[in-house]
Amino acid sequence: MIAMTTEHTDELIEELKSLYTDDEEQLKTKLQALKYQKHLNYWDYINLDVLLNLQQPRSEQPDEMVFIGYHQITELYFKLTLWELHQLSEGASPTIEQWQTHLGRIINYFRVLTQSFSIMREGIDGDQFMKFRPTLAPASGFQSVQYRMIELACTPLINLVQREAYHTVKDATIEDQFEAIYWKQGAIDKETGEKTLTLRHFEDKYEDFLLDYVRRWQGHTLWERYQSLPEAVQQDREVIRQMRFVDKFVNVSWPKAHYGTAKQYLEHNNTKGTGGTNYHEYLPPAVQKRIFFPDLWSEEEIERWGENYERSEDQSA
Repeated sequence: MIAMTTEHTDELIEELKSLYTDDEEQLKTKLQALKYQKHLNYWDYINLDVLLNLQQPRSEQPDEMVFIGYHQITELYFKLTLWELHQLSEGASPTIEQWQTHLGRIINYFRVLTQSFSIMREGIDGDQFMKFRPTLAPASGFQSVQYRMIELACTPLINLVQREAYHTVKDATIEDQFEAIYWKQGAIDKETGEKTLTLRHFEDKYEDFLLDYVRRWQGHTLWERYQSLPEAVQQDREVIRQMRFVDKFVNVSWPKAHYGTAKQYLEHNNTKGTGGTNYHEYLPPAVQKRIFFPDLWSEEEIERWGENYERSEDQSA
C-alpha cells in the first residue's frame, strides 16, 4: 500500500478538478468511473488470453508452432519500429536528443530481429518444415505489409524501385513508380512471367492502402525529415552514425539473415521460396542494393553494398 498524506490527496484532487474546469459533470462522471471500475490485472492489460490463442497451426507438425510464434513476434517489432518512425516524422522538429533516442530504438529492434533468426534456423526441424510448408501456400513473409510500410516511411518511393527502372520512372507518377518497386519482381514466376498468386493476393488487399500510405508520407519520410533538419542536427556525428545503422540493419543485416535461413531450408530441397517467391533475387542486399539514405554513403560503399557487412559494426550500433 502506498502511503499518501491528506495534503498529497488534496493536491491530486485539485489537479483532477483543473482538467474539468469547464464541465463539472464530467468530473463527477470520472470520479464515479473510478469508484466502480474493476482493478486492472496484468493478463487483462496485455490481453494475454487473446494473445496466446492467436497461434493456429494448419498441420500436426509440432514445430509449426515455433514458425507461427516467431512471425507474430516479428510483426510486433515491426509495429514498434513504425511507432518510432511516426514520432520522428510528425509534429514539431525533434531535438538532437529525441532524434538519437528514436533512431536508437529502431536500431535496437532490428538488432534483436536480426539475431532472432537463430530461432528459425535452430528451432525448426527441417523435415517438419517441408511437411507443414505446403499447407501455408500461397502465404509468405513476402506479404508482410508492415515491412513495406517501414520501407515507405524511411525513404521516398523512387529509392525503392528496381535499379533497372530508376531512370525510366524517376519523374513518373506514384502509381508507375509503385509498379516498379523492387519487391514485386521477387514474386514473378520466371517461367511464365506472370505475377504469383502470393503477389496478386497481396496487391488485392494492400495496393490501394500502400499507395495512400506513400502519398501521406510524401515530404515526411525519415530521409526527407532528416534533410530538412537544421544543419547542426544533420551534421551531428551520432545522428549520422545511427542513420547509417538503420540503413544497414533494415537493408543489409535483416535481409541477409532472412536469406541465410531460407537457403538452409530450401536449397537442400531444391524448392522455390514460400509462395513461389524468387528469394535468390529478392532477398540478397548485394543484388538489390536497396538504400534508404544514399547521400550518407560513399560511391565505394554503395558499389559494395551488402558485400562488406561487418558483424563488429553491428554490435557497436
